[in-house]
Amino acid sequence: MKPAELTKQEQALSTFEELEREMTFLNDKVGSLGWKQRDELIRHVYSNYNNHEGLNIARSEWKTELTKLNAVSWLYKIFSENRDLFGYFENYDKIMNEIDELIECAASMEKYEIASTLLAWKKKFP
Repeated sequence: MKPAELTKQEQALSTFEELEREMTFLNDKVGSLGWKQRDELIRHVYSNYNNHEGLNIARSEWKTELTKLNAVSWLYKIFSENRDLFGYFENYDKIMNEIDELIECAASMEKYEIASTLLAWKKKFP
């Protein structure tokens, strides 16, 4: 492997590891926001169904973080499926094309939050 390609692979691996950490963080956050949503629902019931605002805020926060987690999970899956036995990313251009297709698909479906999350992560890879 050429030195330039090796450097690119090392940078990609570093960013991939950051992606793993982010996925773990978001998974924990979605879980805690799920519990928060549950607590708000209980408050809503005990308030004779007058706590709409608190429940809607909790649902919105949970949905936002879940959307980010799903986008990061898609990226993680794409990169994981294209790693070889030694941990290098085979067909790096193919990976980037798949990410571009996901971004275009999300934008065409007007899922701009997903598209922006995918684009932000794509920019981190070399």
